Amino acid sequence: NGDNAALFILYPVYLSFTPATPDVLTAIGIAVLALLIGFLLFSKGLLGGGDVKMLTAVSLWAGPELMGPFLMITAGAGGVLALVMVSRFHLEAAVLVHRCGAVRLSEAMTSHAMPYGAAIAAGAAFVSYRLFILGGA
Repeated sequence: NGDNAALFILYPVYLSFTPATPDVLTAIGIAVLALLIGFLLFSKGLLGGGDVKMLTAVSLWAGPELMGPFLMITAGAGGVLALVMVSRFHLEAAVLVHRCGAVRLSEAMTSHAMPYGAAIAAGAAFVSYRLFILGGA
């Protein structure tokens, strides 16, 4: 919750310092749409509340320019995680992930829940790279 709140709070700070001119109203609209779709998925038991908050927060940062690539990378990472989760090696993968320091992901991998947060974080890493390393979309 704190991480997601920080993402929302830091967005106006980013806007005040970036030399780019992002389409803020469209970004807010995209985030609201992500929130509404997330609520629907949450109500059906397909996505957790934290995942909905993270997806919404990253959607705000992605805006119209990076939303497509963000969703593609998130879906791809989710597909890889799904393959790992259904493989016979998922427990070994969980141990490896734990040894790398991703304790929460490791715990999620040993449960029956799909760790969507990790896939969303992969998409968020791409958005961060584009915004902060490359300087924009």
